[in-house]
Amino acid sequence: MSQHALLSPSSAERWMTCAGAPAMERGLPDESSKYSDEGTAAHLLGSTCLQRDTDPQAYKGHQIHVGLSEGFDGAVWGADMEAHRPFDGRGLYIVDDEMIEAVGRYVDKVREYAAGGIMTAEQRVSIAHIIGEAEAEGTSDAVVILPGELQVHDLKYGMGVKVSAIRNRQLMIYALGVLAEQDFVYGPFERVRLVVHQPRLDWLSEWDCTLEELVNFGYGVSIAAGHALEIYHGNAVAQLVPSEDGCRWCKAKATCPALAQFVLDQTSGDFTEVKSFQIAQGRLRQEEPEQLSLKMKSVGLVEDWCKAVRAEIERQLFAGTAIPGFKIVQGKKGNRQWTNKDAAEGLLKKMRLKLEEMYKMTLESPPAIEKLLKPQPRRWARVLKAGLIEQREGQPSVAPESDPRPVWRPPDPVNDFSAVEESLI
Repeated sequence: MSQHALLSPSSAERWMTCAGAPAMERGLPDESSKYSDEGTAAHLLGSTCLQRDTDPQAYKGHQIHVGLSEGFDGAVWGADMEAHRPFDGRGLYIVDDEMIEAVGRYVDKVREYAAGGIMTAEQRVSIAHIIGEAEAEGTSDAVVILPGELQVHDLKYGMGVKVSAIRNRQLMIYALGVLAEQDFVYGPFERVRLVVHQPRLDWLSEWDCTLEELVNFGYGVSIAAGHALEIYHGNAVAQLVPSEDGCRWCKAKATCPALAQFVLDQTSGDFTEVKSFQIAQGRLRQEEPEQLSLKMKSVGLVEDWCKAVRAEIERQLFAGTAIPGFKIVQGKKGNRQWTNKDAAEGLLKKMRLKLEEMYKMTLESPPAIEKLLKPQPRRWARVLKAGLIEQREGQPSVAPESDPRPVWRPPDPVNDFSAVEESLI
């Protein structure tokens, strides 16, 4: 019987960097969040549309209860399902306009890539031969097979960190699994294309490599997996290697001694070496760019560690464990809301309040209107021609040099003043 891999492709960045991570995570609760559950719901909607050749709009208003459903069906969350497992309201997601718009962009893009080829969604592939775990499997969001080319697509529904497809370990392991199963049937393949879709961030990353590059990567995966499994089963000394990408989703980062030492090393120097600061020309000497660069590279990891420690303290306190110096208190009250909207509406109408006083009506967003007018392209073309839509530029932000986006350049103040002067003439 197949099983979810201990060394899963989705956590490859972690266990390939830090071989001791799986052992450290042993026995820790696999807690989900509203964000991960929402992502699961979006994946289910996307795979359903790809498998059934439907559009997300067809499921507007349908419910997805993460944790109960094995497939998508508007009626699967009825009384029969709830009789087997009581429904407490958690993990319930309604297919709304935002999910329809985002998942629709992903579905449309995958279909565009798959034109003239073969496409499968939610394809389970064996990775046992790669990582050395018997019957281990992984699931790829979408696989496309074209003459001489194998594609692996991944949907990231979150709005946090932009994910690059370049040498993406998770997708490359999926590609190795698909290659082993499909090369004999549809091969030979010459190239492999990896695509990461993040529609809510308006981000699509693509990277392709040769078959030789992929196979060579597979050798490295097998070596790293073997080392991690030896540590997990107690046959080798644990090696813990903190890194921003590796630690970001690690369940053990709040209690990891290596990460704690890393944070201590990064921060203690600034507090214990105050005497080394020098005053130059009446002001504190600024640090050299190289020093700031080293600190900036650690900021994300330190921030993640702080959040993880806070979450672990909360988890243990709520579980009844006494933590010296800390306690659980009642938080700020929530916003006031109507207990019965219909009754409130009736009462306010009796008071002769006007509709514009009782309700706030807002115009649907351009993406929602575009979806609505999709079957009528001429009408949408009229909207575009009217010039009533604008899109703000993204705000400048700090990013590592490896980020594929070009360097942002500030506007030339001379040109700005010239434009203003011309408008006044």
